[in-house]
Amino acid sequence: MKYMLFAVLNMLPLLAIAQNHFIISDEGQVNISNGHLVLTNAVLSNAGVLQAAQGKTIVEGDAPAIESSIGGTGTTQFADLEIDKIAYEVLLESDIEVVGNVIMNQGRLNLNGYDLLLADENTGQLIGESEVSYIYGTAGGEIVKTINLNNPNDDNPGNLGLVFNSSNNLGTITIRRGHSNSTSSLEDFWIKRYYELLSSNPTATTDLRIHYLDTELNELEEQQLILWQDVNYTDTWQRKAGVSYANTNSIVFNNVQSTGIITLGSNVLFVSTKIALPSIYDNSTNLMDANITDVLPSTEPYSELGHQNLQNAGVSTTFPDTTPNASIVDWVLIELRDATTAENILALRAALLQRDGDIVDVDGKSPVPFENIATGNYHIAVRHRNHLGVMTAMPVLLDY
Repeated sequence: MKYMLFAVLNMLPLLAIAQNHFIISDEGQVNISNGHLVLTNAVLSNAGVLQAAQGKTIVEGDAPAIESSIGGTGTTQFADLEIDKIAYEVLLESDIEVVGNVIMNQGRLNLNGYDLLLADENTGQLIGESEVSYIYGTAGGEIVKTINLNNPNDDNPGNLGLVFNSSNNLGTITIRRGHSNSTSSLEDFWIKRYYELLSSNPTATTDLRIHYLDTELNELEEQQLILWQDVNYTDTWQRKAGVSYANTNSIVFNNVQSTGIITLGSNVLFVSTKIALPSIYDNSTNLMDANITDVLPSTEPYSELGHQNLQNAGVSTTFPDTTPNASIVDWVLIELRDATTAENILALRAALLQRDGDIVDVDGKSPVPFENIATGNYHIAVRHRNHLGVMTAMPVLLDY
């Protein structure tokens, strides 16, 4: 391990240097002023207090088999934190504060479920994020910045990639940028970046420019991205289209409420419909027989039956446990057909049929999503491999 301490104001004796480790015990305190702390292929473990009021902490190294990490149960505060890992990444194992800047030179910073607080309202930002050197956190964790925004004009607090333009006083806003939202079943339709806005004036509106990295696209089509916003934290999403600037990896949206969770996602329309299979339908209970789940194929069968271009071809399910009335009966095929020429199939997708007649996605509960389909009127057709197909007599409006 390589380390350097300059102008150390106060270093209590409870400090240990082990091979590839910089350790501060639970009663230790290290204050750094006007100097650098350099950790090369090393672990910083702080159970006491580390305060770098000035100067810079640099985490560097070129050994791919070694994880550099910052952790411990103590209070860890940096002036500037520079990530300069030629190979691999730096792993957070505790929450940290940065008063100045987080400088991304080389390598990645993995939040790993912990928070990085940009502590000063007037200073503190991310510098140098790129496609090869960036902050992420598939296991959770967020970058946090609190700021007052009164009539913001191209304000990008903390350089987090969320740009505000508004003639309104948005009040004090805490912005939390994260990269995983696994609490929602819709995560597959979103990029790997979201923002949570906690505002003192949540009804105020603003124009937003949302930036993203190509590495965060989650295999989604860039030109199809729209805004998804949940203002009430109920997993109920408002959606709107914006103006895409692919050359700068950003999309502009007008009149967005300055509260809730915001992300970019696919242009998805959801279909909720019901059918009954006469051969297994019980008129006395208005339910279908669901005693065949153990013999159903775990993979959708319609591709092998010759149906082409399924949006979810080859998808599998584990037939999740549900309430008795929502038990899975079988696979079905849903088609969206042209409103004028119903013979023209525009999109099709395999789905699951519950015994109460509801057709749901392969998670066993969600409406069936159709990606990259414009809002408008469609005939909805449903096919089953042992029954005649059915179709709506009139086109049905599908929108956000």
